[in-house]
Amino acid sequence: MGVCAFIVVRATIVTDITAFLPGPATAEQYLLAQQLREGVASRLMLIGIEAGSVLESPVAAKVSRALSGALRSDARFNFVANGDPAAFERERQLLFDARYLLSPQVSADSFSIEGLRAAFARLERQLASALAPAIRQFAAADPTAELFAIAQRLTPRTPPITRHGVWFADDKTAVVIAQTGAPGFDVDAQQDAVAAVRAAFAAAASGRVQLRLAGPGVFSVESRSRIENDAQRLSLIAAVLVAALLLVTLRSPRFLLLAAVPVASGALAGFAVTAALYGSIHGITLGFGLTLIGEAADYAVYAHLQRGAPGDTDAERRLGRSLWLAVATSAAGFVAMILSGFQGLTQLGVFSLVGIVVAGAIARWLLPTVLPPSRSIGSAIDWPPASRNWPRVMQLIVVACVGASVVLLATRGASVWNDNLVALSPLPAGSGDLDVKLRSGAALPELRWVIALARPAREAALQAAEGIRPRLDSLRAAGVIAGFDSPADWLPSARAQAERRAALPDGADLQRRMNAALAGSNFVPEAFAPFVQAVERARAAPDVTPAYYDGSALGQRLAAQLARNADTTTVLITLHGADGSRAAMLRDETKAAGATLVDLKEVEDLVADYRRKAVWAALGGALLIILLLSVRLRDARALVRIALALAAAVMMTIGTLLLLEDGLTLFHLVALLLVVGVGSNYAMFFCRLPADARLRRGTLASVALAAATTLIAFALLAVSATPVLHMIGETVALGATAAFFASAALAALERR
Repeated sequence: MGVCAFIVVRATIVTDITAFLPGPATAEQYLLAQQLREGVASRLMLIGIEAGSVLESPVAAKVSRALSGALRSDARFNFVANGDPAAFERERQLLFDARYLLSPQVSADSFSIEGLRAAFARLERQLASALAPAIRQFAAADPTAELFAIAQRLTPRTPPITRHGVWFADDKTAVVIAQTGAPGFDVDAQQDAVAAVRAAFAAAASGRVQLRLAGPGVFSVESRSRIENDAQRLSLIAAVLVAALLLVTLRSPRFLLLAAVPVASGALAGFAVTAALYGSIHGITLGFGLTLIGEAADYAVYAHLQRGAPGDTDAERRLGRSLWLAVATSAAGFVAMILSGFQGLTQLGVFSLVGIVVAGAIARWLLPTVLPPSRSIGSAIDWPPASRNWPRVMQLIVVACVGASVVLLATRGASVWNDNLVALSPLPAGSGDLDVKLRSGAALPELRWVIALARPAREAALQAAEGIRPRLDSLRAAGVIAGFDSPADWLPSARAQAERRAALPDGADLQRRMNAALAGSNFVPEAFAPFVQAVERARAAPDVTPAYYDGSALGQRLAAQLARNADTTTVLITLHGADGSRAAMLRDETKAAGATLVDLKEVEDLVADYRRKAVWAALGGALLIILLLSVRLRDARALVRIALALAAAVMMTIGTLLLLEDGLTLFHLVALLLVVGVGSNYAMFFCRLPADARLRRGTLASVALAAATTLIAFALLAVSATPVLHMIGETVALGATAAFFASAALAALERR
């Protein structure tokens, strides 16, 4: 156990939700999974600096500048922006220096005499307008406005809200966006980045301002913290309540201490094996550890109350067989999880299987030799009860509940399942509202839609991105999308750069054309000597490559939208303002261009596919449980009663969940497997009561007490503020209760 404890203490806790998604079966699904884990969206941190009132918004702007400056010098962040124009000076200079290779309007016609005459006429009008201050500083070197043409493509259609020179989400909340170097699924690195932001804010804060954080990495950190806190707090409370119940009913402190051994040993062994096999423990698995408090305590209760008299070897053998059958049926469902092939369910299955087997082995081999004499708590418990009408009433209630559940299930149809990824999130509902608010303030695309162009080489991928632009411009004009961001806008293909370079005249020819174009104008040719020199330099300049942007915000943005692996380069074009109702047109246009449209909302389709396969895994686990019972019991009538009890329990649980929840999720399904395992124990003991009155009372008392401990553990888990833990606890608490009464009702039917 010491080795197990050492492994568990050193284990990393992760909350990556993609562990509970299926392995990608297609290239599109692979790209989708990659985007969820490592893409543009996963690395973005949204920072809000909220002032106490609108009048204090200048304070928020001041803190925004100080915080941004601190984060730009922090190696944990690749890109930081707050809307301050001064912060983009380097990027502006990079674009300006390479403008003749980057500008989409560079062509032979634009540098003809007529083209130059039109450009100078436009420049003269702009210098006489309100744009003059912005135009004047570039006029001599860029009279054809190439920088403006580049900026038009890089500037969002709906500009960010700017107050006091920085971005604001509303009247009093300044916005800073930061891209971390680490992907969103690296929770340790994200936690370090969050800590860095908090420290920088503390150093920069002044006045009544508050820090607000959002984004995938932030949510991952919060998720892990919530799950860990809930699991630790609720585990402690559950252990105290179960211990109090056992102490009050059995009145044996010694038994209480001994019962903790299989509970602690099973959980520790399960976590250790999970950490050793997977290198980390998922937060959902950590929360699932609460299951062993109720399950392992059950084994201790069975061992204590179902023992025969000293020297009664038949009773001892019967207890041993019953315990192992209880362990085997409970573990069977988790074998199905392991064989499902999905990382999330496999980890849950490994943890639960190891924990249950270890707890059962200790309860079987260690506890009977050291347990104190049992005190019967079931002297008044016998079968059938004093009132012969009570079993009939209970049976009618079970039948009515099952019937109502079947009707409800039939009327709900496809809405029985809730495959929305938000429903699987470990965060409370509404936690994404801040994300939406800050993202809107910075005019960031929603990142739901991404066009992926995968080609064997970077040049081919960039040419494909340039080729799809006319289609995207048409879609924008038709209102299908509001805009798009393509990395080819600031990293054109080598072919496009060569064509633009070839369109540039040499210095002498350009001077001649410019003199002719300026004849009769208010400009003098000598004022545009920097223009001639810049064009001459561009003719000899090397191609712009990703290395050109190293260390800049554009470089980090390019790294996020130009994905490279061993044999493929993928250009990612993000869309904003896409009309979901016209997604078919968008998909058709994308496909026609040889690209893949990735809809991050399609993760729900992956979840649905995963859930359908998980249903089959769950059915396989249930059948395995029935098979184990049939081999061991060799009693067809008892087996039918057990199967009916389990089916009734599952149906009643599903019906109740449909009344309480919007639909069933993956985690409800996982928890239903545990309901079947636990319920099979109740049904097995109820349907095979010993003939001896003392042993029968002990069996009935042990099942009742075991059901109570399970109910305590999972009912407590059901009140967790973490949705995932709540779903598991709610399902098992309802299911265990339903299984107890369904098993008792069917057993009563047999006894009559």
